[in-house]
Amino acid sequence: MDIYKSKNKRKKSISIVILLLYFFTTTIFFTSNTYGENIKSGSFEIIDFNINKFNNNIANNTSYSTLVTSDEFLNSIRFSSGSYRIGIGITNTWKASVPTVQCFETITSGVTNCTHSSVSNGMIQVCGEGGCYNKARFEINPNGNPIDTLYAVYITTDSSWNSYQIVDGNTFIPKSLNLRNINDYLTESSWENTIFNIKGLRPGTTYHIRIVALHGDFTETELSPQASATTGLPLIHFDIDIGDTSNPNIETNPPYVISIGSMVFSNVSTASNLIWIDFGTNVSNGSLIQISGTNGGLFSISKSALIPSGNIDLNNNQGFGVNLNTITQQYLGPFTVNSNYNNGGNIVGIVGTTSNTIFTSSNNPIYKGRASLFVKARTSATTPASSDYQEKIIFSIVPNF
Repeated sequence: MDIYKSKNKRKKSISIVILLLYFFTTTIFFTSNTYGENIKSGSFEIIDFNINKFNNNIANNTSYSTLVTSDEFLNSIRFSSGSYRIGIGITNTWKASVPTVQCFETITSGVTNCTHSSVSNGMIQVCGEGGCYNKARFEINPNGNPIDTLYAVYITTDSSWNSYQIVDGNTFIPKSLNLRNINDYLTESSWENTIFNIKGLRPGTTYHIRIVALHGDFTETELSPQASATTGLPLIHFDIDIGDTSNPNIETNPPYVISIGSMVFSNVSTASNLIWIDFGTNVSNGSLIQISGTNGGLFSISKSALIPSGNIDLNNNQGFGVNLNTITQQYLGPFTVNSNYNNGGNIVGIVGTTSNTIFTSSNNPIYKGRASLFVKARTSATTPASSDYQEKIIFSIVPNF
């Protein structure tokens, strides 16, 4: 019996040793592999995956692979400054290049950083006199991104960027970030093919923009450096000068006086000087110019006599009026004259007591419109002679807001 018991004890000791060795071996195997349970997302679940083979930071399995990296230096101060940031780790190789703003302009005149031919002389070329008051143009420097890269534009009036909006990719009007969607990301050409690619701005306000790039999932960049521009104010420029035809660029100051001189019966008299008009506006639908007079013709107080104004051929009739000499513009418009004032020769248009449209900008903004008018009159056999025939000509500007 003693021998039997002794053998049983020895067997138990051996069994214990074997169990301990098995547990230790299992522990070593666990630390040399990577395990996980129930790795989930909205579209998949991986249960008990096992990664134990590495090749160039790619961990492979028979059914899938994953990238493995370690960003132990991610927060080091050596990798960023006020002018640059170096991304550490594999995810940074996926990102698009941070773009910069090629141009962001509203009221530029004569110079531009934009490359589109329509704005080669600045935004006055597309917005008219005074530049843009409710819209702007920007262009993108892609910094090497492929042509199918998408870009989103953020905008604010806060230079500290404590709050900002995104520019809608359809209407080009700034909107809340809560309304942002993938349709607000457009290619460079899609943004730049539209002249005014930011709209709905406030007049006389400084805006700041920054741009991000996106070229596939997980590739959106940080915000670019900002660019700033200030919108103009709604403007109408109108100026009158008095001078002859030899100096079309003449500039004179009020009071404005034109003399027809002595009028001889049966002859058409033309003032030696002309009325020169400068006109420009950035009003989106343009403006028109109207003409009227206080008397409706040349009136003599001393004789209580009137040489009436009208749409008249002075070759055959008594009368008074004006007609066109020249009309031009530098951009937009075009600057046009009403047909009653554009018949040439001695056919004149009316200067009546009610307003009549004489010039328009063709329902468009206009930059540097310039026109000149002849002043003409003819008396009749019954017109009493007097030296005080006169008329006050009034020009009125009507904007088409």
